[in-house]
Amino acid sequence: MKEKKLLFYCPVFYPENSGYSNAFQNLIYTVIDNLPVSITVITPYPLGGENEIKRSGLKIIRLKQKFKAKKIHYLLNQYLWAREILQIIESEKFDLFFIETFEHALVLSLISKKLYDRILVRIHGTNETEYTFFSMSPEHILRRLLIKKVLIRKIKWMLSTNSYHINFAKQYYFSNNQINIGKVNFFILPNTIFTDNIKITDFSIKKNRLRLVIVGRMDYLGNNQKGFTDFVYALKLLNTEILEKYEIIVIGKGKMRSYLMSLCKDIENIKFIESLNHNEMISLLIESDVVVLPSRYEGLSMFALEALATGNICIFSHVGGLIDLVDGNGLFFEPQNIESLSMALTKIALKPKEELESMKKRSIEIFKERFAPEVIGNKFSIIYNIVTGETL
Repeated sequence: MKEKKLLFYCPVFYPENSGYSNAFQNLIYTVIDNLPVSITVITPYPLGGENEIKRSGLKIIRLKQKFKAKKIHYLLNQYLWAREILQIIESEKFDLFFIETFEHALVLSLISKKLYDRILVRIHGTNETEYTFFSMSPEHILRRLLIKKVLIRKIKWMLSTNSYHINFAKQYYFSNNQINIGKVNFFILPNTIFTDNIKITDFSIKKNRLRLVIVGRMDYLGNNQKGFTDFVYALKLLNTEILEKYEIIVIGKGKMRSYLMSLCKDIENIKFIESLNHNEMISLLIESDVVVLPSRYEGLSMFALEALATGNICIFSHVGGLIDLVDGNGLFFEPQNIESLSMALTKIALKPKEELESMKKRSIEIFKERFAPEVIGNKFSIIYNIVTGETL
């Protein structure tokens, strides 16, 4: 069978170490390792002083950022990047174009409509959704206009990492216009993580206290999204008997860290850590029992997937990509509802040990059923077949 040539456009990529960048990389590695394809990645993210990725079947083209001035760089750089991308497309015959996120909406707008028969654009959430449609910054306003006035007329294949943001796109991208929505095909292609370094055979609760982990950015916008203050206030609503059933570890840094720590000065069983590298984080999660994500809006969090894969009970707000992750392995609570979060923490603390251990095991089952690399690779292959009419 002839090897297929795929083109991926990623606004950020290695060596950035972020959930976005890791999500893009993991999909690309999953596809290239499991399917008969070669992949060219186009990214404007600079390599800096790092060594380029060397992987069989993978080619990386890094676009240059020619304009630095903040007031013009968003427009001029994306205009030039779009021209370069079109030249690359013309010089090589690709079977499929995969564009990660709507963030570089101007790049997308400048690509010819006739190419969109084989272009898939994937929504990841928050920056191209909630921020874009509710923020009043010039960049977000421009992106919003380009999506609503230009891109919805071109897009034929729209993907999301989760079901929530498919519905978000229908409501906000298309203004619930059923005729325009009907012209587009929607798929869910979740993020994935690799679990080679995660080996779990024992789901027992080993300590008298449940080890609870919460992670996120502690700047003002980070708290606006991640809901750290909601979590702290929910802890304060717990009676002493319930609170003492947890060993709480809070990981994150930012301008609000000192304030959050001051709010917790009367909570003895809480520990703040600024940061951990990835291996340290995985080791901590393997030894933990509960992960809390009190996000007010969220995509398909890579940290949430790691919580599943390491066998943690999940206490997640019922929002964004998180709504696909809890099914017998934890509890949902209503976003930015302190009472609801406090009740969820109480319910988990009072459950018998055997039920908690069953929930931990269920988290790994959900990951293997829905988010494992081989599952995502197979889903990508099916979508490829639908879009191109060809089999991988």
